[in-house]
Amino acid sequence: MPPKAKAKAVVRARAKAGLRRPAAVVAHPGGAPVRPRRGIRRPAGLDEEGADPWSAGSVVPLHTISLDRFHPKSSLVLTEADYCGAPVVAAGKIQKVEVDHNGPHLYLRLTGTTSESLLRVHTQQPGQIFRVHLCPEGCGKVECGELYLHGIKGRRGQDQDEPWTTNLVEAAAGGEDELALLRARGAGQAPPGVETVHAQRPGGVPHSPGKKKESKKKKKKKAKTREEKVASGRLPSKAVQKEASQLFAGTALDPKERVRTRVMKSARRFAARKKAKESSSSTGSRSSSSSSSSSQGVATGEGVFSEETKTQALGERYPGALTMKTLMLMRRNLLATAGEDGEEQSTRPIALLYFRSVLCRKCSGAKARELLNISCAIDALLRARPAQALDILCQRLKAQESVLSGTNWAVAQRVELASQDSTTLIPRAELQTAQRSYLESRARWQASTGQGGKGAPKGKGKDKGDQSTRDEKKGEPRREKGKGGDKK
Repeated sequence: MPPKAKAKAVVRARAKAGLRRPAAVVAHPGGAPVRPRRGIRRPAGLDEEGADPWSAGSVVPLHTISLDRFHPKSSLVLTEADYCGAPVVAAGKIQKVEVDHNGPHLYLRLTGTTSESLLRVHTQQPGQIFRVHLCPEGCGKVECGELYLHGIKGRRGQDQDEPWTTNLVEAAAGGEDELALLRARGAGQAPPGVETVHAQRPGGVPHSPGKKKESKKKKKKKAKTREEKVASGRLPSKAVQKEASQLFAGTALDPKERVRTRVMKSARRFAARKKAKESSSSTGSRSSSSSSSSSQGVATGEGVFSEETKTQALGERYPGALTMKTLMLMRRNLLATAGEDGEEQSTRPIALLYFRSVLCRKCSGAKARELLNISCAIDALLRARPAQALDILCQRLKAQESVLSGTNWAVAQRVELASQDSTTLIPRAELQTAQRSYLESRARWQASTGQGGKGAPKGKGKDKGDQSTRDEKKGEPRREKGKGGDKK
């Protein structure tokens, strides 16, 4: 039978039996059935375009993203974050990823924000690295700090992103500062032309002047009053914090990274020229000497003297360069010993951490206290608090003078402002409360059982019946004893 006739016969037989042709099966013109190819399904977790939400730049909960997706030097935009209990938004560059007992953390260098509190911290300490906790569901957000954020939701940064994500970088590079009004308000100052500037809501709609809005004269008066209070000495705790740009502008400790880099490069070139000049002069002196031993002695003396001269000249011409070099060496040693990583050319306080991690293992006693006070003073100066640094040094001087006068070192040590070496997690007030509660419960137990206990006073609080009972147990001979009884 021909193939076509055979196929028709099969179809007629199935029709008589009430059977249907299988779904998605078509008959080939030659008679053999052909099943069409199935479509490939989209993998789970991908959107309609075939990319996962993180790669597409969608906002997702950060704790659902794998840690290997957070690449160093990549951009991150925190669309929902918490800073000291306040909701904020921020953007920055990821420096590194860390996991500890509190969960995963990201180290982020801010590039943009619309929060006044974050802007204030960034203005006082430019280039600081913030620690971002990737909050899971149910995170209590208990831990907080000046450089600590709780990241809830975010997205991957893009090349053409919103303007606010780079406003901090543009201001540091000398471009247009979109946050000038916000900076002035955070510093308590009224910039020129503030009358013509109107703040805008997050949606872009300007505030309409109404009864709730303070008058401009009142704002100026309030800012002027605050400045007068700080300058008059009524707020010394606020006046101790100075602007780092006022103290270190133009030196190797300038808050601007490009200024620090320029000064350090000039200092290195100066040190290289000085070293080359000294080596040539030392070679000439050795060739002109008549004796090898005398020439070696002269070279050694000149080398020591020239090294001291080079250091002094470097400190006079490039102030702060020696300090910056010292901070760089501290960070390298901490990276080798404790694994503490950070930017080398940074003015972040690190002297006290270096003392706790390295120096305290090499010394003890008076030398350890001396290095501790010096480290605390260095960190206070790096925080732009010169008055606090002077207090630390002056109190150390008083303590040393009192020791020379015969005062016990344990007493003189309490004059210093540096923190003690022995630190505990439990505060003294909490410990005293626990001890008081224990003593009260012990006293109640002794009163209920009628036992004086080990600390009860002798001869007091005893019942007379107890004494008579003990006498009866010991017998009659004890009662007959007395003064003059049966004694001859």
